[in-house]
Amino acid sequence: MYAQLEQMMAAVKKEAVNLESMKVKIKEMEEIKAKMPEIKRKLKEAEDNNLLLQKSLKESESVLT
Repeated sequence: MYAQLEQMMAAVKKEAVNLESMKVKIKEMEEIKAKMPEIKRKLKEAEDNNLLLQKSLKESESVLT
């Protein structure tokens, strides 16, 4: 009986460690999720700047030819 109780306690402790690990991973995912709007905004800004640079390059090339 005592051995079974020890086995059950070990299983509960192992499960508690696994749950704590899951909590950490969920917290990390929430932090990443919170950063996504800023990352998307910066990406759009970079894409817009890239388009402006491409347009400027084409205009420069047309002046040179």
